[in-house]
Order: sequence, then C-alpha cells, then structure tokens
Amino acid sequence: MLIDRLLENGRDRMGAMQPSHHGQGRVGCLTSRGASSRARLRLVLILQAFALVLSAVVAGSANAAVESSGGFKYVTKEFTLRPGGPTTKAAPCPKRTHVLSGGHYNSGGFGDVIGAHAYPYDGDDRGKTPDDGWKAQLRGIGVPVPASVHAVCTKRVFPEYAKVTDTVLPDGQEDLREVACDPLSLEATGGGSRGPALVREVETWSGGDRWTVGLANHGDAVKEVTVFAVCAEVPAMTIADDSPPVTANEDQQTLTEAECHPTTPHVIGGGFLSSGSDNTQGLAVIAATRPGPSLSSWRVWMDNHAETNPTIFARAVCSTPL
Repeated sequence: MLIDRLLENGRDRMGAMQPSHHGQGRVGCLTSRGASSRARLRLVLILQAFALVLSAVVAGSANAAVESSGGFKYVTKEFTLRPGGPTTKAAPCPKRTHVLSGGHYNSGGFGDVIGAHAYPYDGDDRGKTPDDGWKAQLRGIGVPVPASVHAVCTKRVFPEYAKVTDTVLPDGQEDLREVACDPLSLEATGGGSRGPALVREVETWSGGDRWTVGLANHGDAVKEVTVFAVCAEVPAMTIADDSPPVTANEDQQTLTEAECHPTTPHVIGGGFLSSGSDNTQGLAVIAATRPGPSLSSWRVWMDNHAETNPTIFARAVCSTPL
C-alpha cells in the first residue's frame, strides 16, 4: 500500500537522523532532534496530501448514482452543462457489468441544449469492447443547466457490439444508417453514434435485430460518424411505442414517452422515430433521451427548429426481470 510505503520511508528517514552516541555532545543531540521533528512534519504533510487526493477520487466516483431493479443497474452521472463548445460526459457501469444502452438529460427548455451524439464506450480495462458505460456529447446554448448522462447495465447478459462507419453529406438532410446485429438472433437493446458536433442525431431506435440512427450534417464538408448497435440475448424482450404519436410543433420542445407492458416492466433501452423528418432539414433535434423515473418507460424530448411539424413517438426496449 502507498500509505505503508510512506510510513516506512518516514521511519527510515527518522532512523537515519537519530543522534550518534559516539563523540557527540548535547548540541549534537539537539540538532538531531530538530531533524527528526522536521522529518515527522514532512511525513504528516505527505499523508495529508495523499488523503486529499484519495477523497477527491472517492467523491468523483460517488457522483454517479446507481439504482438496481430486475437484475439491471441504472446509472446516473450528473454535471453542469455550460454554454460553449461540445462537452462529452460518461456514465460508467459498475464493475463486472456491461452496458446495454444509455441516454442523456438536461433541465433546460427549448433551444438550450443540442444532444449531438450518444454511444457505448470502452474504458481503461484490459478489453477493447465498448461495454464499460455510456457517453453523450452535448452542447449548451445560452445559460448553464443541470444535466446528466445515463447508462443501463447488467452482469447477467453479455452483449455484442456492432458498428459501422457512415459518411454524412453536408446538406442538412437526414441520413439513415442501420447497424445489424451479428448474429441476427440477437436483439438490439441500444445504439447511437460518435462523431463531430456538427453532425447530430435526429432519430434513433431499435428495429429488433438492428439499430437505426438518423444523422444530419450541418457543416460545410463531408463528415465520418461511427454508428453503434448493442446486441444481446435478453429473455422476453419486447418493444413498446408511444401511441398515438405526438406532433412536434415549430419552435417548441415536445415530450414523448413509451411505457413498457406490465409483463415486461423493465426498460433497458429506447429512442424515438419521426414521421415527416425528411422535410425538417435536420432542424428537429434530440434535446434529451433517457429512462423514465419509474424505470418502466423511455422518454424523449425533441426541439423543433424547422418550419414544419413532424409527428414523433418514443420507442422503449423492455424486458422481464433477469
């Protein structure tokens, strides 16, 4: 342990400074005692600094709240989203669990936040699989707002992670990219995209054995984006849609929520679909998407900056307890 080594080093230093009893008078004893006191002071300062670092690490990990339900872990990592450039934050899964899906949320209103990308990520473990949690790339506009990243994790299922690279043209039009599970006997519990902030997700949903993401490029050059699907063998997995669809009115933020059926009550992923998004020029964007507070639904907030009013509906991926 680091503390043990520090204590041992401190004892060695103090031992080396003990007065010699051969040929030293009183002045030599006083000098060695002063050196010993200084060594103790240095050791105390080192230990205090170590304690501060340790407390900061513990406090940082404690900020991620974890709620357990039905064999799933629901992780929430809170932070303050400040206006400016894009910010990427992570919700890490607990040890020995694997991410199934995730999302993000903020308390802002219409036009306050752009949710550009959300995707599974690989942490600092030995493996190279992106199963360690969920990341979201957000951009705040105007004022600081409380925000959070969410992850749904479990140790009872071992997902596969499929990905493709998509080239998105700079015309603002929606580009739909499908990522199929491999093998197709698996089902898509989550998915998303990782890429530059000028490209944004405008739709994202499970289609059973595949995940689809709609992307819009608001830059002036072609951009590459990585699109993910999280695929797993989940017992009795079902898909639930918000019914009827809701209209996303111009210059407003619209909420849509899909509830899981009581027979499969645990939400493990979600997204939303849009009808008429082809006419929005990529100006109807995801502001937030996350599990509902009861952990049995999926909620999506859309900001419609377009001059048309598409209809949207949330889609929840649901499961029985594991």
